[in-house]
Amino acid sequence: MARVLLLGAGTQSLALLPSLYRLGHKILMHTGCHSNYGDRSRYVSKVFRYEVSDLASYADYVKTIVTNEGIDVVLPMGDEAALMLS
Repeated sequence: MARVLLLGAGTQSLALLPSLYRLGHKILMHTGCHSNYGDRSRYVSKVFRYEVSDLASYADYVKTIVTNEGIDVVLPMGDEAALMLS
C-alpha cells in the first residue's frame, strides 16, 4: 500500500480515486482554498488546502506534506502542479 498525494486535484481526480482505492492505496489530496469535486470523495483520507501564490512556496508546502505524511507517490493533476514538480 502506497500513500499517494494528488496535487491540485479537482474534477480530473474523480477518474483515478476509485482505482487507487481498490488497489489499497491511501489517498491524500491537495487542493486550493476552494472546494473541488474530488476532495469530498469517500476515497480520500485527508485533504490539504493551500492557495498557491508562487511556485517556490508551493514547492516548500508540498515538501512539508510529503515529509510529515510519509508520502510515497505524488501525482500532479494539473499544469501548475506538474510545473512545480518538474
